[in-house]
Parts: sequence; structure tokens; C-alpha cells
Amino acid sequence: MLKKYQNWLLNPLSFFQLFFSYIKKKFIVYYEKRAIKFFKKKDIYKYFVSGEIVEIKPEFIDLKNIFQLITSRKPKCILEFGVGFSTICICLALRENEKNGFSGELYTVDAEKSWLKNTEDKLPQELKKYVTFNYSTCSVSEVNNQLVSIYDNLPNISPNFIYLDGPSPESVSGNIRGLGFTKKVTENKSDEVTKSKKKTWHRRIVASDILLYESSAPSDFFILFDRRYVNVNFLRNNLKHKYTLKKDLAFGIVTFEKKYQPYP
Repeated sequence: MLKKYQNWLLNPLSFFQLFFSYIKKKFIVYYEKRAIKFFKKKDIYKYFVSGEIVEIKPEFIDLKNIFQLITSRKPKCILEFGVGFSTICICLALRENEKNGFSGELYTVDAEKSWLKNTEDKLPQELKKYVTFNYSTCSVSEVNNQLVSIYDNLPNISPNFIYLDGPSPESVSGNIRGLGFTKKVTENKSDEVTKSKKKTWHRRIVASDILLYESSAPSDFFILFDRRYVNVNFLRNNLKHKYTLKKDLAFGIVTFEKKYQPYP
């Protein structure tokens, strides 16, 4: 405990971030209601209707943040890892940008065909022109001797806005020297291998696909993370350019914004 207090004294900014995050979390219901009111005022709350009982309900604080970032930054090309209500939200933001004279398109990638279909089915016809859905399997790989996941097929685009909310550990196949994001349990009894049982391993996912896009990224390259703090640390240590990092720990929002770097 004493060491924790010493760290806070040596890093006062971290202390205040944690303190204000703690306070904001106490009012999470208030912020959620404000976010819902925001979408109702724009008459787009109706688009966030659940398609299946098993799907995660919309988190309106996150969706409001996505919507406002896109309408303020006005990106021309967005790449989303992991479909869901965020896909619908991004399309709605692109439609609003278009009304104001700014065109943009969304490419989304997911390793689960069922969730791709679920999102496509919920997406109204008038929003479908803004998005291209991409299915890809996802595999274990390594970067600088670090265990990561990669999508096997990526859209051939140059995005200036990336939203990272996928894949899930269950979607990643394979292993490297026995390490993977999905655990396969095989029991040995009397030198006879019994039937293999597959269950999810509690290893947090680290997606590395963004590294492939960085070298040719536009000057306004921007990354939004939905929590995934381990992934944040990995990219902070492996991306080559300099970025401004912002965190809202109360809402689990982290962003990287590429600093201006003129070409030589």
C-alpha cells in the first residue's frame, strides 16, 4: 500500500486520472441517460434495436463517443474490427457528414459470419451504401516475439480512422509452440489420448493488424480502442510513428492520434 502511495506522489497525473475516473463511474447511469437523450434528439435512437437475445446490448456512452468523433473528424475511410451496434452508429455518423458535404466510407472486418449477418440484417437499406462487410478467419501469429492475432484477409484500403473492438479470443485459431488465445485441453491416460475438449483460455487478446496499415497511413491517422488496454500497451510499444494518447478510464475509451510529421 505504501508503494502505491509513493507511485501516486511521483506520478500526480496518473493519480488525478484515476481519481476523476472513480468519480465519473459513480455517475455512469447519468451519463448513459444523457447519451440516450442525445440519440433521441437526433431521431436515430430507433436504429439501436437488438436483433437477438444473446447479443450484447448497445452501450450508448460508447456509441455517442464514436458518433461525435466521426462527425468532428470527418474521416474519408474508416476501418472497424468487430461488427455490432458500432457499425450502425458509424454509418449514421457518415450519413450526417454527407449531409454537411463530407463523404466517407466504412470497411468492417469480423471473423464470425453469424455476427456479420446479424449486423447486416439490422442495418436499414438507406445506411448500407456506407459500409462494406468483410469476413476473414483469424489466426495466431507473433510480432517481435510477442503473441498476437491477425486477420488472414484485410481490406486493401488506407484508413485514417480505425476502431478496434475485435476479434474475440474464441475467433482466433492456431497456436505458436502451444500458445494460443483458445485453449485445447487434451488429457492423456495410459498413453492413450482421450477426446479433445476445446474451451476459451483466459488470455487477453492482442490484435496486431493495425501495424500493417501504419506505414502507409494518412497524416490524420487516428485509432479508437474499446477498452482492450493490453492491446493499447502492445501498439504503443510497436507502432513506429509518434502519437498523442488520451484515456478516459471511466468509460474505457483510449485514443491514439498521429502527431504531425512533415515528409522530408
